[in-house]
Order: sequence, then structure tokens, then C-alpha cells
Amino acid sequence: MKMMQRFTKPAQSMGIAFAVPHAFIPTPGMTLLEIARGKGAEAKSLGHLISENPHTLVPNEDQLSAEWVKGYNGG
Repeated sequence: MKMMQRFTKPAQSMGIAFAVPHAFIPTPGMTLLEIARGKGAEAKSLGHLISENPHTLVPNEDQLSAEWVKGYNGG
């Protein structure tokens, strides 16, 4: 008589992994200009139009708007 071993399968569990390739996540040490540039680059990668610059809607944010456009244009 041949001995047979019984194997049990490991319990399967559900897991969720988030992979967000185009997400720009600002870090605490970043300046507002660096964040604006990163958000501009993110907007382009997501297919938004350059006319959707959020800094043009707020007065006195010309510098942030310019940085957003630089990020959008890849500069």
C-alpha cells in the first residue's frame, strides 16, 4: 500500500493594489511653484486642454499660471 500525502492550498485573500501612473503627489517640502508645474504636467498626461489652467481663474496668480503652463508644455 502506497502512502499518499495530503496537501492543503493556502487560503486565498482578496487584495487591492493601486497603480496610478499619472498621479502627481506633492510632498511637504515642495513650493507652490513646483506643485503648479507638476499639476500642469499631470493635466497634459490626462488629456486635459491647456485652456483648463485652474490658475487663470484666480486673480494675482500669474506666476503659478506660468509654472502650470511650463509643466504642461514639458519645460
